[in-house]
Amino acid sequence: PSVAASRTSAEVSATTPRGKFDLTLHESTGIILRNKKEEVVTVPSSSVATVIVFPKAEDCRKITSNGRKKGPPKRPGNMVLLVLKGGEADGVQFRGKCLKQICFQLPQSILPEPSPNDDEESDGGSGMMVLEPIKERDIELEWVDLLSKTFGVPTEKVVLVSNPAYLTDDGREERTYAGRYNFKSDETQGTSTTTAGMPYVKCYEGVNDGVLFPLEEGLLFFKPPKFVPRSTLHSIQCGRGGGDSRYVDLVAQLEDDEGGVEFSNIAREEVARLNDYIHQVLIKAMTRDAEGGEVEGDKKVAAAAAAASPIAKIGDAERKMGPSADDSPVGASSGDDSIELVGVTGGRARRA
Repeated sequence: PSVAASRTSAEVSATTPRGKFDLTLHESTGIILRNKKEEVVTVPSSSVATVIVFPKAEDCRKITSNGRKKGPPKRPGNMVLLVLKGGEADGVQFRGKCLKQICFQLPQSILPEPSPNDDEESDGGSGMMVLEPIKERDIELEWVDLLSKTFGVPTEKVVLVSNPAYLTDDGREERTYAGRYNFKSDETQGTSTTTAGMPYVKCYEGVNDGVLFPLEEGLLFFKPPKFVPRSTLHSIQCGRGGGDSRYVDLVAQLEDDEGGVEFSNIAREEVARLNDYIHQVLIKAMTRDAEGGEVEGDKKVAAAAAAASPIAKIGDAERKMGPSADDSPVGASSGDDSIELVGVTGGRARRA
């Protein structure tokens, strides 16, 4: 499909709701999903709270050749998660049930084949043709642009986790993550090459074996998809686990007595990276939320909270917590690290 058209159609495979659908994107109005049974899911742009584009973990494999990252000839499409808003009365429905989210995979794209180099046709007399790779389109950014137009939001509001297998050294990584947070898992010597430097950490959520993407906007688990916006976070405990255990847990408690969510069996080597994410990304983002007088979900910070100087409280809390993750050696474990995040509504963040 063309990703420049005002009306774009493509066949997609969805996990929520499950099945194959014909996807039609309409500029500034939303999307329509239609299956072979002629069942239709209509998603107006006004019903979408968050748009997240991310890769499947199995599609992030790297094939290294002379230091370059390459992928298969056909590039798998990224996943798209639409976090919906609205209640039973006005929410998006499928088969009589109100949906909280929609998740589907974008179509795959065919990578360009290398072309002969006109200036040098052979490799030092070996008889082998020297091929010059064609610069690949920034397909991820094209889809981000299309989705932003579809839902009427700025491109920077579309959350993007780029597939590292296709961030080649032609400057694509700089273009892709311009102004965006880019989490990378532990890359210390001896780390498995299948997980090092990835935008996720492996873990379990309940009985589900998947991966956790630490995002500036919150926590994203896949699969099945589960998104925890930062505006709903009350506290995070990272590093729980016995001293001899190879694994730790990350536990997030939610606001308004909504319970919590636990991500278990995370490799202990990831503790430093996750603590850095909590201190340097989540808390700072929540500080900006409070400073701007609004948070995700269009909630407003009360004037009384602003008068209580929530920003100063967050700053004091960070100083009380001692050295940040930047001051710790990479790979070091700080044990049980519990941070109470009330910066969005009460402006407080402290170690429990």
